[in-house]
Amino acid sequence: MDWEGDWDIFSPSLGLRLLVAIGSALMVFYLFWPSQDGSFAAGEMSPVLSLQFLLLMTWGVLYVWAARVRTNGKRLRVRGLLLAERDYDLADLVSVEENATSLFRLTFADGKVVQFPKAVAGAKLLRQHLSRSLERNQRG
Repeated sequence: MDWEGDWDIFSPSLGLRLLVAIGSALMVFYLFWPSQDGSFAAGEMSPVLSLQFLLLMTWGVLYVWAARVRTNGKRLRVRGLLLAERDYDLADLVSVEENATSLFRLTFADGKVVQFPKAVAGAKLLRQHLSRSLERNQRG
């Protein structure tokens, strides 16, 4: 892998990170903070469902703080939903799509598809990197 050169790193915006973290904390406090009569909102859920909810909230916070996209204009490295990083050659980039709400969707010549959140700090610069790659590949 060619890791030389300057890399731009795009992570979820601070606002999104804080929104997910604070929202998750409020949900957990709501479910597990005792009410005046000593009961818990989570007491109405099964223990298995409560555990699943806690794990989902924990994963969501970890993902939004660990997610990132890195590029040097030639390579793209994306940390995905399972928190593992995958490497892509931008010379193989075929198309870039953005859905109306939240995701970039990139398709490569070998059929690989990668999606990642649009709500990253520096999204405009990331779009420029991707557009230049498409132009270089004569696909843009």
